Amino acid sequence: PKHLPYEVRKICEFLGQIVSLELAHKVSHSEWDYGIKLKSLQSEFIESISQADNFIDALIKPEIRLLGLVSATGAAVCLDQEITLVGETPEVEQVRSLIEWADTKVSDNLFSTDSLPKLYPEALAFKDTASGLLLLRISKVRRYYILWFRPEVIQTVNWAGNPQESINIAADGSVILCPRTSFVLWQETVRLISLTWQECELESALALRNAIVGIVLSKAEELAKINLELERSNRELASFAFAASHDLKEPLRGIYNYSTILLEDYAQVLDDEGVDCLQTVQS
Repeated sequence: PKHLPYEVRKICEFLGQIVSLELAHKVSHSEWDYGIKLKSLQSEFIESISQADNFIDALIKPEIRLLGLVSATGAAVCLDQEITLVGETPEVEQVRSLIEWADTKVSDNLFSTDSLPKLYPEALAFKDTASGLLLLRISKVRRYYILWFRPEVIQTVNWAGNPQESINIAADGSVILCPRTSFVLWQETVRLISLTWQECELESALALRNAIVGIVLSKAEELAKINLELERSNRELASFAFAASHDLKEPLRGIYNYSTILLEDYAQVLDDEGVDCLQTVQS
């Protein structure tokens, strides 16, 4: 065996700490850049939704914007019974069944998993498109959802020996942990797993929900103001109509009375056409 002196061991330890810190810095910097990119995309997305007349079109056009918001490969927008699919997704009926499952199993406004088939066995049928699910509930009163999907990513995990070999079952059924006898490379293939949803992606989805709720409230306030103005205009119109009707009643009543007098007292001096004209005036 080669024995390393204390100084060499400390230098190696220090070198390991430096490399670890640098690696952590690079990972943090990469995550920071990605988070900034998502926030920029989110701002553009929310601005276009707030200015759009058609909510659905603003969400799904262009498709890449809705998907890029959380780096998904597919998405489904559900407004009550209307489901719109974007990108690579399960079939409409499969999405509908998934939403019915979420109605009973998911209580939070935001739900995510990188292994949907483990929670929802029916998802095995569409694991190639939706092994990962990010579900956003926009309304608890109505069935308003946005679902994002990620496909299965088959991974090969390298172990220093089979981890199951360190577990022994005693005669009484108890589990005993034992030292491994071999550290030969042992590989495991992991299936039914998608890429993990990052924290910044979850925050981006929640920010979208808050923005949509805010836009809906703003639209509701605008509609309430329009209704108040319309109600005021209707009252003014009714008042004008009443005044106009009152101003017209007396002259019209006079015309009717004079027409009646002419028909009763002077019909004999008028021809048929004159009588017909007076009857038309009465009508």
